[in-house]
Amino acid sequence: GTAQVWRGNETNLQIGITLKGHAQRLGHVSFLDTSSIVTAGFDHTWRLWDIATGQELQLQDGHSAQVYTLAPHPDGSLLASCDFAGIVHIWDLRAGAKIHSFSGHSGKILSSQFNPD
Repeated sequence: GTAQVWRGNETNLQIGITLKGHAQRLGHVSFLDTSSIVTAGFDHTWRLWDIATGQELQLQDGHSAQVYTLAPHPDGSLLASCDFAGIVHIWDLRAGAKIHSFSGHSGKILSSQFNPD
């Protein structure tokens, strides 16, 4: 799976960078902040990328099924990754480590979001 970040305006769009690394298709792409993007893949991984350079900053492979959706915490410190096996992992983006997991869903998790409160 490959993601492309476009640059420009309404009348002049150009491919800025191409993010290559996932072995299978992508399930989700999201801006984490103004300098980074996260991608979720059917290769059971998610990745954090630098927008300016296209460099992969983190690769996390803690899932046993396709990762379909990602939810960044509003302050940018945490990320929830959710998969087709019904598992949610919470990651500390500063440490680059999984800090908690939730199971119990009987099917695929197709959406997730942190409550800003």
